[in-house]
Amino acid sequence: MCDALTEVGQVRVIFHNDDETPVDFVIELLRSVFKKPLAAAAEFVELVDKHGQAICGTYPREVANERLEAARQRIRLAGYPLKITSEPDAEDSEGRVSHCKLCGELLSEDRLSPIRPAALVCDDCIYDITKSLPELTRRKPFDYACEALAWHFAGIPRDQLIATSRQFPGHMRADVQVAVDRMFSASPIRFFGIHERHRYETLTFAALTRDDKDAPAIAPAQYQDVDVGDNAPVKCLQNGLWLCQGEDLRYAVILSVHREYGYESGIRIEITVPAGAAS
Repeated sequence: MCDALTEVGQVRVIFHNDDETPVDFVIELLRSVFKKPLAAAAEFVELVDKHGQAICGTYPREVANERLEAARQRIRLAGYPLKITSEPDAEDSEGRVSHCKLCGELLSEDRLSPIRPAALVCDDCIYDITKSLPELTRRKPFDYACEALAWHFAGIPRDQLIATSRQFPGHMRADVQVAVDRMFSASPIRFFGIHERHRYETLTFAALTRDDKDAPAIAPAQYQDVDVGDNAPVKCLQNGLWLCQGEDLRYAVILSVHREYGYESGIRIEITVPAGAAS
């Protein structure tokens, strides 16, 4: 493997596993130097841990050298033994990459699984990803709602998602909560509370997909006791996001309080599904 490549062309950058470098340091390095989103960085670290090494990405030579130097400076300053190497991007006689884009293993024609023209993944990695996806999803860390939604609806463009909402009057809040608990809270893939930045801003699916300085953050779920005349009040959620899957259908459910100045607060339920899904 090459540490400083001078020839032109594409370069693969490879991370190697060790038992001393903290995971948080590697994830931050991937985010700040190699510009990976948080979810992708966390998934990549798991891949390195499983295979002993993995390809972080393929870059033009100058870009690869710049990022390698920046990464190695940070590693030296932190005093960790993390090893990152690089090598020319191997191509076959037709100019196609002949290494798995995830684990880096040299592949023969019968072990290639084409995900898209620019990314080839070996059968073993495809199997591992498919097998471990439910468990990875349940423990994947997210800071913002947009990250969780992007992970849940991975591979589905935003313009291929359809959101339908219904609003209920405030006096039905307890009944709506009971119905939501029964329908969506039994076994969701994930559930999140959402930070409410502005009192009169209704949380919608479109708002939760924002990926900027005003992106809604994931927060502890907040409940309010609502007296319904029984011995015990009903714990009603202020807002929440459920990521669910039924058979092959991925969908998201958002509960939020809808407020308008001078009017009774209402409860809003919004369900988002891929276009063409059964209603």
